[in-house]
Amino acid sequence: MNPIKLPEQEYLNSLLRYDFNQGTIHWLPQPGKRCNNAKQQAGCYTTKGYRVVRIDGRLYKEHRIIWVMNNGLIPNNCDVDHVDRNTSNNKLDNLRLVSRSLNNLNKDVKGVTYCKSRNKWIAQLRFQGKSILHKRFDSYEEALSVYQLTKDKLFADNIKLF
Repeated sequence: MNPIKLPEQEYLNSLLRYDFNQGTIHWLPQPGKRCNNAKQQAGCYTTKGYRVVRIDGRLYKEHRIIWVMNNGLIPNNCDVDHVDRNTSNNKLDNLRLVSRSLNNLNKDVKGVTYCKSRNKWIAQLRFQGKSILHKRFDSYEEALSVYQLTKDKLFADNIKLF
């Protein structure tokens, strides 16, 4: 699934101001607007811990807006990744561009699920449409360990795990 295409860099910079020290964005005063919230931080948090901002009726993730404001449009099949994996830390030095497939692997719990019918934990890893790992384990810790080791072995040069 492709993310929603963001507005152009120039347009975003005409609406918002980026605070480099805090890693936040704030509304700029908009002439002719009845509600002037220029002193407020833009957006709100989602249930998954990301900040989102509504622009022209559409919601955009704050870290993606910050990237575009400072670096220009995000190339197709690339995502903006949080280096420290803290989704509320949107400081520019904590954001990096990675391929979508690598970013999808940058989630520990994504590859470990519980199977109620078999009372087992399943470690599974897919990359570029191929199944790399699919095994069942008695404990979550064991499944996560095998998942992490497999991921480290295959992608050590491309993903920095914390």
